Order: sequence, then C-alpha cells, then structure tokens
Amino acid sequence: MIEVSRESIDNTTKCDRNFECLTEGNAPRCEISNCIGCAVYFVKNSNKYCSYGEYYGFDKYCTCPVRQEIYNKYSI
Repeated sequence: MIEVSRESIDNTTKCDRNFECLTEGNAPRCEISNCIGCAVYFVKNSNKYCSYGEYYGFDKYCTCPVRQEIYNKYSI
C-alpha cells in the first residue's frame, strides 16, 4: 500500500478523484517520464485529465503534492 505524509494530503486540495492513487490496489493514473531536481515532474501520457496537470508548451507537468511524494518515495 502506498503511504504519503499528512502534509502532502492536506496540500492536495484540488484532487477530484478522491485520492484513488492511495487506495489499495490502485496506482497513480499518470506516469512520470522525467523529474528535474525533485521540482518539475513531467507526465508521459499527457492526454489524461487531472486538475494538477499543467502545460508548458507541448509538455505537461504534474503539480500534485501527493503524486510528487509517491514518485520520490516509490519511483512510480
């Protein structure tokens, strides 16, 4: 089971999926393709909607505190 800090959960105020990535048996919907300095997380499949997905040109990056912690702790 994926575990993240209470701080990350509290800072994730725009999650419209009810934290499904933290439910047992689920995984994050997006795949991080690259991370720059634990600050910018690029999304591989940018066609999926997420309220934390932001575009920079043709690239999409993730601003979700929970997703970022999952990537940093579990490399998924």
